[in-house]
Amino acid sequence: MRQYLSMAAEKTKYGDDTYWGAKNFSQMGHYMDMAEQLKDPSADKLRDNMRTALADWFTYTPGENAHFFARYEKWHGLIGFKSSFGSEEFTDNHFHYGYFTHSAAILGLSDPQFLADYGGVAKLVAKQYANWDRNDKRYPFFRTFDLWAGIVGRAAWARRAGIIRNPPAKPCKAGSASTSSARRCTTRT
Repeated sequence: MRQYLSMAAEKTKYGDDTYWGAKNFSQMGHYMDMAEQLKDPSADKLRDNMRTALADWFTYTPGENAHFFARYEKWHGLIGFKSSFGSEEFTDNHFHYGYFTHSAAILGLSDPQFLADYGGVAKLVAKQYANWDRNDKRYPFFRTFDLWAGIVGRAAWARRAGIIRNPPAKPCKAGSASTSSARRCTTRT
């Protein structure tokens, strides 16, 4: 295990889009958590790598074309760039962006300063796909959850709003991703 943790700590590159990049962060978080539990020396480097990577995504530098989120007022949405698998059309945000939310929560458990610095952005990312606050009009209430059908509709809100014209929303095939996404929103820090 220690060898795997050491190898993971040396990996500083991550995917360039909202799916592969965020999925890498989730893996980093799990490795960091294991290293901390084992009191392995790689924990510090894993924490630093994760902090650097998430801070890169949670901030914007003028001129960059990847690793940031941008607000779209017209659609009451937040889009991660580079997008992937239709995430710019609000498809599958519950697990693309759920990886960011979960990773931020895991890091925050170990690094409270990270939450002080970036917790607000992590909360906005979570509200993009799962706004639980009916009074927060910046995002639709439960964007990816169809309350009437009781399913995660992957891009249900975007289809209803006319943003995309794909076939009607279907239940998310990645049921475990939907469940995991809900868990990511409720991880306590």
